[in-house]
Amino acid sequence: MTEPRPGPQAQPAGLDTQPPSGPPLEAGTDDQSRTEAAAAPAVPSTPWTRFAVQAQCDLKLWLVCMGLLSLCRLALFIPFHGRMESGTGAGAVLMAFANGLRFDSQVATVWIAPGLLLGIVAAFAGWGRAPAVLRQVVAGLFVFVTVLLAVITYGYFREYGNQFDDRVFGVVEDDLGAVLATVWKEYPATTVALVMLAFDAALFLGVRRLVRSPWIGGARLARMAVPGRAAATVGLAVFLAAAARGSCGRRPVQEKDAAVTSDPFLNKVVLNAYKALDYTIEVRRRLQRSSKGIRVFLADGDIRGAVRRVVGDERERSGGGDLDACLLRTAPGWASPPRHIFLVVGESYSAWPLEDPYRRLGLAGEVERLGREGILFRNLLPASTGTMTSLATVLTGITEHGAPICYQPNSRRPYPTGLAAIFNRLGYRTRFFYGGYLSWQRIGDFVRDQGFQEVHGGGDVGGRIGGNEWGVPDGALLDFVASRVTDEQPSLNVILTVSNHAPFEVDVRAEGFPLKAMPPELAAVWDGEYRLEQMGHFWYADRCLGRFAGAVSKKLPRTLLAVTGDHYGRHFLNAKPNLAEGSFVPLLLYGPEVLGGARPPAGACGSHTDIAATLTDLAAPAGFTYPAMGRSLLSPEAVGPAFGCGKVVGPGFLAELEGTRSWMRLPAADGAAPTADPDLAALERRQRDLKAIGWWRVLRGPAMPEGPEAGAAKSRDGARSGGGAQRR
Repeated sequence: MTEPRPGPQAQPAGLDTQPPSGPPLEAGTDDQSRTEAAAAPAVPSTPWTRFAVQAQCDLKLWLVCMGLLSLCRLALFIPFHGRMESGTGAGAVLMAFANGLRFDSQVATVWIAPGLLLGIVAAFAGWGRAPAVLRQVVAGLFVFVTVLLAVITYGYFREYGNQFDDRVFGVVEDDLGAVLATVWKEYPATTVALVMLAFDAALFLGVRRLVRSPWIGGARLARMAVPGRAAATVGLAVFLAAAARGSCGRRPVQEKDAAVTSDPFLNKVVLNAYKALDYTIEVRRRLQRSSKGIRVFLADGDIRGAVRRVVGDERERSGGGDLDACLLRTAPGWASPPRHIFLVVGESYSAWPLEDPYRRLGLAGEVERLGREGILFRNLLPASTGTMTSLATVLTGITEHGAPICYQPNSRRPYPTGLAAIFNRLGYRTRFFYGGYLSWQRIGDFVRDQGFQEVHGGGDVGGRIGGNEWGVPDGALLDFVASRVTDEQPSLNVILTVSNHAPFEVDVRAEGFPLKAMPPELAAVWDGEYRLEQMGHFWYADRCLGRFAGAVSKKLPRTLLAVTGDHYGRHFLNAKPNLAEGSFVPLLLYGPEVLGGARPPAGACGSHTDIAATLTDLAAPAGFTYPAMGRSLLSPEAVGPAFGCGKVVGPGFLAELEGTRSWMRLPAADGAAPTADPDLAALERRQRDLKAIGWWRVLRGPAMPEGPEAGAAKSRDGARSGGGAQRR
């Protein structure tokens, strides 16, 4: 703001329509300005001129909001721009940034709305400084919150390759202390906080000064004719309506409008942090609302139609409206069923280290060795990108659908499709072992509710004993499991490990990790972000599995070891893994006394949903019936497509079904090549059916209505209708 020159005619900007005795029109004034204004000639002051002055200052704040949001987008784009496709040009970048302004305008309009509304009231009430004070408070809050979100978004994008999405709920529902401790150790948190606060303060002082004065002073506004005032008012209203909608078209801008380019990375930076978080929360709310959730997957809400399409007309009719009955399968009987089963769900145990050329790193040598003597599926799709959501699918056998199973009232009783429920019926002792602490995402209560007879956490192993915030080292955990399980009774033992997780504090060099430098043939593709010491934690987890397999095989007869990963580990040699490298986890089945010469059918495809059926068919006697949403990976059915994590794998192909649709051919060694391009639209419909069935079973229960209308009539009861008799 230009300082007034000395003299009786000098007036601060925005005060030239203010009578000496009336309330000030400037967005912000001080005592000297008030004195000088009192000496100035009186000019007419009206509610309209007072509002017009304040509205200009609000529009200045709107431009500030737009500028800072665009700056945050640029700050996200620059460090990660290497993730763009090689053929993406400057035009696509400009298109993405221009499209982002539409979402920014919605956020900016929300932020200035309180000041605009107060400005209208203050113009008639003569409240003077009230709008300016509120504007400064809003500006300070906006600067602080936006910069904070930008810092968080950077870390989130670095870890997950996306802005806020459904995985954010896993962070929120996680062990907050462990999350904060991990961030503290992995990032220079103190330095970042100090720099952020200094930047906030400097930016706020500049913004505060900028929004104190209007472009057009009150005297010029007071001389404006009535038609001019009307045009300005209408123009402001039209502008604000378009800004709030982010569109001048028939509908406001929507999340789907973010994907304006063919580059997946660019599409991910179009949204700002506010809109990304808003859309994520809205999807979760829609999934949780019992009256709306089913229609996220099925437009007609016809759950029986979805079941019919998945299991066939005959099984749907024979189920008689009971979903569990529709899902019944019959075990074929196995020649040598296992007496003891150990299912290890390894933290971040991706499949890519098992593939050429990455095998040269030696990160998964033990699982590879055991796979040569057993069965190794390299192309298994995890249920989700988070540990708890994937584990819930492994334990319950229910397709992941977005609503966290472990927090649903319906989960207080075992799902008949679940591992513990089935193996309790088979006479097995069921145990669950977790390297962390059982309060995390109520995992202890959840697995007990699901029927596990023994539940052990990191505290039972002996505190941290060399571990980190997430729990005990894998070696200590697996030694504890081996010592706990005896041959008195057949047993199913599920183990969730934690060591291959930030902040990566196992002394892998002391454990014998041999990799000192990146092999020359991989050096060109390694960007250094995934450090050798971090890779050593993958190696350490794998080495512990090999030792554990030897120990329990010697100690216990007819042991079957199954190993999978909870999700793709979000770490690769560079920031651009291909679709397969950034998707698959393995499934190892090892048990010489159990498996014999068993082999899966050529082209077998799998997901976490199939693990329960696979283990049940190996353990159950012929004729044993059980409900399952998956199928045994050793059965002929395994050649059909399998779904998980928004993707589908089929014989010879892997496809992305959510976001930017794409697919790739898999090597011939992984199955027969597809005879034709996969029908992605049909596969997406199948995925929606499976998710709808999973959602219904968790939110509503086994009872299905006759049709969509009956389902809508009962939808308000939600989890009560699904839990009803199943609640404690």
